[in-house]
Amino acid sequence: MRGSERCFVDTNVLLYAVDPADPAKQRAANGWLTVLWETGLGCLSWQVLNEFYVNAVRKGRTANRKARRVVEVYATWPLVGAITRDVARPCRGANRVCTTRNRSAAYVSCTMCG
Repeated sequence: MRGSERCFVDTNVLLYAVDPADPAKQRAANGWLTVLWETGLGCLSWQVLNEFYVNAVRKGRTANRKARRVVEVYATWPLVGAITRDVARPCRGANRVCTTRNRSAAYVSCTMCG
């Protein structure tokens, strides 16, 4: 990650971070989230937070209270709304960014968020 490029965090990253079913994915997700917290380059959307909460609770990945707390914490990140150019634009930096860390973290969606 360079400069002011932000990394948009997808719902699955938050789900992997709380789901112990796949320890490798959980470690990778938590590693990415730690880097994004430390650098201040993480962003997400209200849709991601909503999808996380619904899926985390419905699929039993975490307790209701913990899922609510995750939403509260990540709601402090920059929240972006998807617009056509963002949806249509490929992840130009995804390969560069995702290969600098653990390859199993390639499910992190990287794009400009602001």
